[in-house]
Amino acid sequence: MICAITTSTNHTIETTEKGSIMQGRYFFYFASTILWAIFLFNSVDSIDLCSKQPGISVKETRIEGVPHKLHWLKEGDKGLVFCTTSGNKPTILRSHDDGANWEDLGKNLKDLKGSSLRGTITVHYPFTYSQFIYLTAEGNNDLWVSEDAGKTFSYRKMPSELTSISDFKMDHIKTKRIYAVSPSTKCVTDYENCYHELWKSEDAGKTWKMIRSPVFTEFTIGKESEIWVRDRLSESKGRMMSSKDGGDNWQVVFYDCDGFAERDGVYFGVIDKQEEGYSLFISGNFGRDEWVQAKFPTALTERRYTIVFASEAKVMIHVNHGGDFYGNLYSSNGPSQREFVLSLENHKSSWQGYGELLQIPQIPGVLVANSVSSNPFDPRDSVISHISFNNGGDWSSLSAPVVDMNGKSIDCKEKIDQNRGKCTLNLNGPYEDSFGKMMAPIHAIGLILATGTVGTATQSASEGSKMSTWLSRDAGVHWKQVLPYSSIYNVANHGSLILAMKHTSQHRNISYSWNFGNDWNECLLPFGFYVTKVHTGYNGTSLHFIIEGEQVENGKSSGVLVHFDLSGMHTKKCTDKDYEKWTPTNGKDATHCLLGKSNTYKRRKTSEKCFTGSSIERVAESSICPCGVEDYECDFCHERQGGSSICSLVCDEKEFRSKEAKCIDGYQSISQGYRLIMGTECDVSKGLNLTPGKIQCTASPSGVSMPLWETVVLMLLCIFGTLLFLVALFIAFRKNERFNHFVTSFTSRLPKKIIDPFRSVEFVRLNTEEDEESAYQIE
Repeated sequence: MICAITTSTNHTIETTEKGSIMQGRYFFYFASTILWAIFLFNSVDSIDLCSKQPGISVKETRIEGVPHKLHWLKEGDKGLVFCTTSGNKPTILRSHDDGANWEDLGKNLKDLKGSSLRGTITVHYPFTYSQFIYLTAEGNNDLWVSEDAGKTFSYRKMPSELTSISDFKMDHIKTKRIYAVSPSTKCVTDYENCYHELWKSEDAGKTWKMIRSPVFTEFTIGKESEIWVRDRLSESKGRMMSSKDGGDNWQVVFYDCDGFAERDGVYFGVIDKQEEGYSLFISGNFGRDEWVQAKFPTALTERRYTIVFASEAKVMIHVNHGGDFYGNLYSSNGPSQREFVLSLENHKSSWQGYGELLQIPQIPGVLVANSVSSNPFDPRDSVISHISFNNGGDWSSLSAPVVDMNGKSIDCKEKIDQNRGKCTLNLNGPYEDSFGKMMAPIHAIGLILATGTVGTATQSASEGSKMSTWLSRDAGVHWKQVLPYSSIYNVANHGSLILAMKHTSQHRNISYSWNFGNDWNECLLPFGFYVTKVHTGYNGTSLHFIIEGEQVENGKSSGVLVHFDLSGMHTKKCTDKDYEKWTPTNGKDATHCLLGKSNTYKRRKTSEKCFTGSSIERVAESSICPCGVEDYECDFCHERQGGSSICSLVCDEKEFRSKEAKCIDGYQSISQGYRLIMGTECDVSKGLNLTPGKIQCTASPSGVSMPLWETVVLMLLCIFGTLLFLVALFIAFRKNERFNHFVTSFTSRLPKKIIDPFRSVEFVRLNTEEDEESAYQIE
């Protein structure tokens, strides 16, 4: 009817009608908002408080200051937990019931000291549970000692020369022996010439002795109490030193040391070669083995090293060649093997410099790592995730799940068309600080938790809304979405219990699972806060979680600690019938062989409602497999290129052949371009044999042999040189008088018939005294 009205009336009516339409829209928006609010209220109201759900006990503690670091030293009966805080008034909290109740030790420590606390407190204790616990404070020389497992503390008055504690370590054997690095007193008045000193106490800090100066701040204590420290020769130059008798006597390990690190008994030292970059030296067996220089198969400059992991069996190192946030990942067969091979190009490193790689515990050879995407190339945000089932011998991308947590198809065709890449699952690394970290708990066999996105690479931080939480229970072969947002999480009771919280804003919702992430429940805390970390007990059997975070109200922040106890969920302890057998696979074929061995593990069924005891998952069955191509990695100077499985020579052949020059027991090794991956237990006699061949060799005194063609050429050159020398000698004998006299006098006792053929026309050999007068007469 409006369209049929004339223009004059239409204008009036249109105006009125338009107002009616706008009023209708406002009413619709208002009604929609009310309905949505009612829906949200009902949704939140439908979620119970965690404390009201059966089997769950929750206790919240608000603290002054923000939680800095939590130390779970002992769990169970009289479980001991410490939590240090940072802020204007740093303190330390103690709990004797796994974090349910806390007491502030700050006042006690302050009274013992006689003045206020300064600096964030750090807790020091041995790897194993000990009666001795030490507390130090950042930026000063405060030291508190407990000799009764944290029940009581006493304050130690430090020498005035020990101005502050820059680094602190305990002896692994003698827990009363402690060490500290402190700036010298000169640093107070002359900062430019400041240096540090190494101090030692044999009586838990009662008395101190300076044992080395000047030194850099980093030092380590070996397995058998040996000390390793770097002397300070200049602002950046150092000298690696060691002592086996507590610092009374010192030995030079090597000179020109510009950096030092220790990882699981393998020691590393770095030498700066100026324009040539750095060189890395390695020693195994806690530094007792010979130091060997690491050799990498590329001519790229070595700028920085990150020890990804190290053991006597295998070493993996991230080498930065000059790029920001990425480098190359190299591996060798243990610290005694100096030749490293390329494992993964453009390997991503975190902003702290750590290489983004995660070992999957208890399952040999399974690694997950991130690399920087080449399209587009963005070292900070564009990341591709990879998985290896043979210790980095080869890598493959993570297959994208087909459906999301609601069963809806995951479609990333648009992203593939735009980026011309493969649709994969790409995860944030184990050192991520903006989203949930990738983690694989040591007591949860095959379980991996991570945050990330499906596409051609992870989305940038500005697209955090696209992040989800993902879980794999078969060591990374298959993945599923468990939460539609990025969360911070942890697992307990061998992986059966999982707790997660959204961390991008202040939340009060907690998501938890009691069956390895198959099903999830949700409950509410009394108030919301920013979660920063979720903790659980160290031995894998814990039924408790401690959530730490920060609450911001009216511009003021305070710390939050939430104790989340799931011990009441089940009353039954698992029996044999509650377990299943599981054998890992690489997901590519039907074989269940990883590193040459098929292992079958025993773990709890997801459907059973019971708690696992203290025993960790164990191998129920195992068998050796025939060697396959997956049991080999490329040998030194060889790489797989262009996605090929063939290892091709990539460096100078002479350089590679020099590696094979060693002659052992009369035989020389000839590489086929492959070597067995360290740790594989495959049977070469029943499978693929790509091990180096052997040929007989003739070793020189130094034990080095050469290829046959080089030996033949060298022999011909020697013969030709010998002939030239004899000819020159003959000519000199016949033409040079002095040389003739020298030779004749030297050979006077030789038979005449041997010498006569060499007589000169001009000179006659003197045989008797009668001939002497006419000897020089020319005929």
